[in-house]
Amino acid sequence: MEFGHPVKHGGQFFTPWPIARIMAEVTLRDIDTLLESKAGPIEIYDPCCGSGVMLLAAASCCPRWAIECGKVKFYGNDIDENCVKMARANMMLYGLNGYGIRLAANLAAHGEITVREAQP
Repeated sequence: MEFGHPVKHGGQFFTPWPIARIMAEVTLRDIDTLLESKAGPIEIYDPCCGSGVMLLAAASCCPRWAIECGKVKFYGNDIDENCVKMARANMMLYGLNGYGIRLAANLAAHGEITVREAQP
């Protein structure tokens, strides 16, 4: 899905829920085994989180007890402040622990990313 943008190649594309859900199911098919074998928490990171649909899909494949106990932690990053706000809202609405939904404010030419908090 495309969200219009004034720049020719600057459109935003949001992953539809059915695609996000299938990707999460394939990626997290062994979540129970991972939870048993890993001492620390499982960290799920989406580098271009948009509104957080991929994180929500991943959460739907995780046992609720693991999320509530902090055995699964969710992180995300995006360059659009509005998307970061939407992702944070989604994380709160669904009772998820969005430990690090952050705004990547500046993508430098040499590959460094400047991260800052989006204002509520």
